[in-house]
Amino acid sequence: VYISQAIQGDLRPFIAKLEDLDLARLTTADQLLIEQFDQRFVKQDEVFIAPTGSEFLSGLLSTYRQYWTMSLVGEVSPDDSARRLNEHLALLLAEYGTASASESIAEPKNLLGSVIEAEGLHYLLDEAPPLQDLFLWKSQETREYPVRLTDQTRTVTVNFMDDFELLGWKYFASLGLASTTGWVQDGELYCIDWAYNRNSERFRVSYLQHEARHLADYERFPGLDSVDLEYRAKLTELAYAFSTAHRILEDFTAKSAPNPESPHAMANYRLIRALYREMFGQDFHESADTWKNVSPEKINRAARKLLEDSTENLVNRQGKAQTPDFEGSGSQISETRLF
Repeated sequence: VYISQAIQGDLRPFIAKLEDLDLARLTTADQLLIEQFDQRFVKQDEVFIAPTGSEFLSGLLSTYRQYWTMSLVGEVSPDDSARRLNEHLALLLAEYGTASASESIAEPKNLLGSVIEAEGLHYLLDEAPPLQDLFLWKSQETREYPVRLTDQTRTVTVNFMDDFELLGWKYFASLGLASTTGWVQDGELYCIDWAYNRNSERFRVSYLQHEARHLADYERFPGLDSVDLEYRAKLTELAYAFSTAHRILEDFTAKSAPNPESPHAMANYRLIRALYREMFGQDFHESADTWKNVSPEKINRAARKLLEDSTENLVNRQGKAQTPDFEGSGSQISETRLF
């Protein structure tokens, strides 16, 4: 429940439940988790290790952590927290950058990237609803992979990232229990290196095929919204998963919510209900063994059918599907649990 709430960007329901928790009945691991949560989001007195030798980076990390905390616990409205973030970034740039506060305050992110690069870091600044995201990392390795999809085979470029200074708001909100693990940007894939065994089905299916579907959909269906993009990429996973099929379905089920502000949660909610109806001919019914006795082959067939139906609907909705050369337009972020 906590992880599902955290990755939706709203910790208020969990905070409200804290008073009713009987700590003596919790495991040692859960007690430590509650203690860290209390430090980070209730008392807000957690001490973070500052980057070595850079006051600018220390200020940048502090600015984003404060913004995420205020947003996650509902101290201010989303509009106010975004406005405060921009104001603090403008002041930070004025102090350590080349622009004045008045020059920076309108579009601080336009100036931020060059300052981050001057510090020797790679970065992603992006909208990741319901919050704005920031990733900072030091090292990067590039490789190419052929990837088979249900309707094509393509070669993708993957940038493996490591040595992170900051891992985005979902990692922060979940206390490191869940994380963004990759994204698509400018026609290439970005992958957090330690999140995957590159020889595993999980990497081949839940990363490569998931992200390659995003690339294909960017090309064929320009302007497709985030929920549709995630729905189709998650169906692609299930069209190919075998040893990981049940784990994927259980994960999607645990992290689903009818929340349009959280594209991953909303796509999960839509997918598990559509898949259940496709396989069983009735409305979704969640229980401890909902997916237990379904064969991977049946899951593969149902997911492939739903993906084909989705493609047909999109073609009909948009008229003739477009296939321009991919130029890149922002990023599409993927996420996973880390345990």
